Amino acid sequence: MIRIFSLLLCGIAIIVAEIEHCFAAEQPNVIVIYSDDHGSLDLNCYGSTDLDTPNLDRLADEGIRFTQMYSPSAICSASRAGLLTGRFPARAGVPGNVSSTKGVPGMPSNEITLAELLKTRGYTTGHVGKWHLGFTPDTMPNGQGFDSSFGHMGGCIDNYSHFFYWVGPNRHDLWRNGTEINRDGEFFLDMMVQEGQEFIKTNQDKPFFLYWAINAPHYPMQATAKWRERYKDLPSPRRQYAAFTSTVDEKVGELIGTLEALGLRKNTLVIFQSDHGHSTEEAEMLAPTVVPRDASLKAVSESHPLSACPALFRRGRSETRWPSAVTGSQPLQLTVVPNFRLDNMTGKA
Repeated sequence: MIRIFSLLLCGIAIIVAEIEHCFAAEQPNVIVIYSDDHGSLDLNCYGSTDLDTPNLDRLADEGIRFTQMYSPSAICSASRAGLLTGRFPARAGVPGNVSSTKGVPGMPSNEITLAELLKTRGYTTGHVGKWHLGFTPDTMPNGQGFDSSFGHMGGCIDNYSHFFYWVGPNRHDLWRNGTEINRDGEFFLDMMVQEGQEFIKTNQDKPFFLYWAINAPHYPMQATAKWRERYKDLPSPRRQYAAFTSTVDEKVGELIGTLEALGLRKNTLVIFQSDHGHSTEEAEMLAPTVVPRDASLKAVSESHPLSACPALFRRGRSETRWPSAVTGSQPLQLTVVPNFRLDNMTGKA
C-alpha cells in the first residue's frame, strides 16, 4: 500500500509542477469530456485502424496522450464518483451503479466534488450530459456544485425520445437545473453540443469548468446517417459501434471548435477520458477488440485519457508511466487545482 501511494504522489507531483506556472499567470478554463463505454483502443491515436476519429486524434497530437492508465472503476456511477471527488469510489459512497429512479439518492451530498472545489477558485461550473450519481435534489448536479445542469439523471436514454428504457417502467429522463423538460425527437448528442456551446459563450469572459459527460458510445447505438453510411460495409456489430464512435468524435470536434472560434482554445485545458473501457453487455452490441478477454477487470476498466492545453503542454507528448497507481483520473483532477494541498488530497483517497 505504501508503494501504491508513493507512485500516486509521484504522478501528482510531476503534473502539478508542470502546470503551476499557468495558474500564476491566468486561470485556465477547464473542460472534462467523459465518454461512456468507450473502448480504450478505439481511437486512431491508440492503434485503431478501422475508425475515423480526427478530432480526438488532434487532441492527442496537441497535448498529452496517456498510455498506461485505469479509470476509477469498471462501472459507470462509481467511475464518475471517482472522477468528481478524487476518492476511491467506495469511500465516496458509490461502490457500484446508483439507481436510475427518480427520488432515489446516490453519491452523498457531503462529498466535495471537483465542481465545488473549483467554485472556491472563482470558476463558473456547468454539467451537460449523463449524470448517474443520484436522483434527488441534493444528489443531482445542482446539489453537487454545478451552477447549471442539462441532461439525463439515469444510466442511459434513447437519444430521440429521451426515455430511460433499460428496466421498466419506461420513463422520461431529461432535465434542466432539476426541472423536467421535453424536447421530443431532438438528437441528444446535438443538444449536448448546443448546451456546451451556449455555456462557453455565456462564460467566455471568466474562468469556467464544464463537465461534458457524453452518453456515447453507450447503447443504444444511434449514430448519425453520415457515419452509418461510412461504415456500412463493416460486419455487425462493429459497424454500429464504429458509427457511434465517430459520431462522438464529430460532436467533440464541434464543441472544441467553439473554443477556437471564440479565441479561448489556448487557455482552455481539455481532458478527454472514457468512464471505463468497452462494455461486454449484450445490449452494447460491441465487437471484440484487441484488449485481452482473459483479464476481465482490465478489459472493462482500462481507459486511455487525453489532455491538451496549447498554453500548457508541448505538442504530441505521450506519457507511458502510470499517472496514478490505482485511480486513473485523480492526477487529471489535480492538474486544474495545483494549489490544493497534496496531503489533503491523499488523505481523502
